[in-house]
Amino acid sequence: MKTHLGKYPGTRLKGSERYSKLYHFTKFETFKKIWETKSLKFGSIPELNDINEAFKTISIDVIDFPLAKEDYVDLFNKAYRTIYQYKQISLTKDYDSYIKGCMSPMMWGHYGEKGNGVCIELDFSKIHFPGDVIFGEVKYKKLSKLFKLDPILFHKPCLMEKHIESKIKKIFFTKTADWKGENEFRIISNNHNYLDISSAISMIYIAKLNQTNSFEVENIVDGKVPVEIIRFVDQQNGDRIPIFSDSKTIRDQLNGVFKR
Repeated sequence: MKTHLGKYPGTRLKGSERYSKLYHFTKFETFKKIWETKSLKFGSIPELNDINEAFKTISIDVIDFPLAKEDYVDLFNKAYRTIYQYKQISLTKDYDSYIKGCMSPMMWGHYGEKGNGVCIELDFSKIHFPGDVIFGEVKYKKLSKLFKLDPILFHKPCLMEKHIESKIKKIFFTKTADWKGENEFRIISNNHNYLDISSAISMIYIAKLNQTNSFEVENIVDGKVPVEIIRFVDQQNGDRIPIFSDSKTIRDQLNGVFKR
């Protein structure tokens, strides 16, 4: 029986090692749709749970020529429309060589239906990225910064889209340190609604066996990829470390104990 991946207590990952495996936490009902379609849906920016992201703050430096109020309003509206054309998919990276992204109690609590949902492991090298999507690691800063428009846009508003594109990393791949624990890898697009993951799913994780979802997950997956449960075991030094075990094996063992 496989009990863990990597060496405890883990070592820092470098470069592309940080996102060679990516994880998507979701509710059980949503998992069924994802498995059926083998795709992830891009979500709307205003629906993000980070208010700094959902409500972008845009400013512009004071300029030395007078403009009518409606000119300012038009420019800012155009900027917001351009930004909110983008949609995003958020995934979790591995924390180190032992603590995998699927092991995060916080992520299970926030996005995995309080442990009753599912975590989907993806092989980054097998994700089908369309040529026009943008993806990368989210960077975390102490404070959120304003997004400033270039005053030249007042004269050439047709350049707005290119201006936004040149600031993509700052707009979409920077968050405040409050969210650092999410260890996020992000994919954004202003053209696609779904991302093809048909070849990339490498493992399914569950966190609980004491409900029907675990049995249903196994039936849905039907042996196409392993289904594993994350459990915690106590060490002599007082640490509780997460381990992986085959969900059906553990369930059969527990059923055998309870039938005696």
